[in-house]
Amino acid sequence: MRKKRPPRTADPIPGKKRYKWTVRFEVDAVWVADGFDLTDERALEMLARDLNYANVDLELRAKVLKAPKPNDILWEQGYKVDEEVTLEVTK
Repeated sequence: MRKKRPPRTADPIPGKKRYKWTVRFEVDAVWVADGFDLTDERALEMLARDLNYANVDLELRAKVLKAPKPNDILWEQGYKVDEEVTLEVTK
């Protein structure tokens, strides 16, 4: 007997099937120090560059599920970070 498929979640384009990838990026600290920080928008732009004919508003999505702490990024970029208050920086 075949197992039943779980119900599909709501999709912005009814009837369109979507595929998901879980990806792990590792970036050397020198690039973070130089300004790299992966955001949802940057991930979507990276994907859209490779799929340049896709409709970004309807056909592509990107979401950063886990990222380094913002204070760790700022520290790597040379900012003096106040550990008590997240994202308060002095240079």
